[in-house]
Formats: sequence, structure tokens, C-alpha cells
Amino acid sequence: MRVRKAAIGIVTAGVVLLGWQNTAVAATDGPDFSGKNVVVMNPDTMKADGGATADGGFETYGTNQTAYTTDAGDPGGRAVFDADTCCGERLRACDMQGDGRRAVAYLNWSVGDTVYLLEWWDDNGADNGCEQSPYLNISEGRAVWVKACLRDGQYGADVACSGWERGTA
Repeated sequence: MRVRKAAIGIVTAGVVLLGWQNTAVAATDGPDFSGKNVVVMNPDTMKADGGATADGGFETYGTNQTAYTTDAGDPGGRAVFDADTCCGERLRACDMQGDGRRAVAYLNWSVGDTVYLLEWWDDNGADNGCEQSPYLNISEGRAVWVKACLRDGQYGADVACSGWERGTA
């Protein structure tokens, strides 16, 4: 399955949702997206100055979660959900091998009939650490789901994906 950069705008209940269309994350091993409005966020659609308000306030509790890619040998990437940072939650995409494939981290959570989906990635696949999202503002106690994949190039297919791992904002 190829993931192509395609800006989309969806009008739902009078709200315009902007983001990328990314069919590679629709999976049956995690949260159910059926019948929900989906808000897709990624580095190109979120503010670069460090803030993204999703659905409410934050305090200082939650459950961190890490998901590892399923490639043979040592994992090539991981997705890390940091529940308790100074200013909200963060998602990190961590490249752990210099294999030329970039690490991709996914985070999703639901609020009513809306599913928020954040996709974050490492820039080059050169085993150079983690790329972290701007701070998120997810309501405390809300279930979140984290998934890690590897990607060949910027628009390649996601491979060696973990299952969805549950954390708590």
C-alpha cells in the first residue's frame, strides 16, 4: 500500500478538517474508526511553534506507552507516547537503526464521534534519534493508542508495523 501526500479538507458538522489522507493506518488490530469523523494531523498540518490543542486540558498523570516495529533482529524504530511532560503530551518517532528506513509513529484517540490521528516521522532513517511532535492537549484519563512502523522514503509504504498499544493521557 502506498501512502501519498494528498491534502484533504472534509466538512463535517460545519467544521473543516484539514490533513493528509493516509490509508495505511486503517487497521483492524486497534481502535475502531468506523462511523467516526477523522482528524488527521502530521508535521505539515500542525503548528511548528510547539502547540496543538486537541480536546481539553492537561494535568500531570497518565500512562506512557512505547510500541516497537516488528522487523527482524533489533527493532528499527519505536513510537513513544509521553503522557506527563511539562506542557502536555508528546509523540516521538525514534529511528533506532541506520537502515535507510524512517521511523513513523502514530497516535490516535477519540472524543465522541471524532477520532484524532497524529502521524509523526523521523526525517531520514539514519539512526539519529527521535523526532518529537509539538505538545498536545488531550483530556486526562483519555485512552490513546500508539503504533510504530518503518517507511521506505518519504512516501513509501509502511512496513514492520507494531500492533496498536494502549496508553492513557
